[in-house]
Amino acid sequence: MTCDCHSHNAGAGSTPEVILHQRQYFPDAYKDEVAVDACIAEQIEALWKVGVPTRGSCCGHNGAFGPPWVVLDSPLDAVMANAVLSRHTREWHVIFWSGQTAPLDTKGLLLSDYAKMQRDLAIANKRVKNLLRANRRLKKKAAERLEELQTGHQAIVSTRSEPEAMASYPAVQAFLDRHVLQYMHDNSGGRGYGFFAFHLRCFVNDWITKDMARAICRSLTDRGYARYERGLWNEDGETAGAGYRITEAGREYLAQLA
Repeated sequence: MTCDCHSHNAGAGSTPEVILHQRQYFPDAYKDEVAVDACIAEQIEALWKVGVPTRGSCCGHNGAFGPPWVVLDSPLDAVMANAVLSRHTREWHVIFWSGQTAPLDTKGLLLSDYAKMQRDLAIANKRVKNLLRANRRLKKKAAERLEELQTGHQAIVSTRSEPEAMASYPAVQAFLDRHVLQYMHDNSGGRGYGFFAFHLRCFVNDWITKDMARAICRSLTDRGYARYERGLWNEDGETAGAGYRITEAGREYLAQLA
């Protein structure tokens, strides 16, 4: 099966071009050139709607009426175009042409392009498999991390009714110590203002209670990492009352936790 497309050779090269043929050629209803152009425009719009890229189109006619065509970027796009147009209307089918007369298979696809398409698909499939393997590895790591976080979260939640019991969870205590001491450290330089227990709720996470915040501050004070003081100043230079400040021992401990 070949096609005489000599009038479409302008800028042809190796880029696939799709030639839209009407099965019964152009019937009387389509002998109005404007109607033909509108019909072709409809086909091209159908391609655009599903994301098939085109680089230009032409209703080029051999003689009075010839096969209209549209330039696509690759044989894969041509295959997509064939499927789209077949669903879009029964009046048209497509022939793929690369600017030269060449043997075509029954679907109108150049056999040389078909072989290249198979190679492209093989490469694409390999890339997809590699991505799937990488995705599985990431999912496994994410599941392990999630399990770790859920375990820590459950440990913290379980201490809500008994704030002092959190000492039995060293990893959880270290996590909270680090955040609280870091907050004290960042908010105790220069002004002399300290850390207030009720600030912890908005600093760490919404699931921590005020009772637990006070317990953490008391625990840090008992271990010498913080001290309770009165007459502290807030960041606006106003008297803020009593609060907790980090000690030198607390700074050393914080450095170990970082």
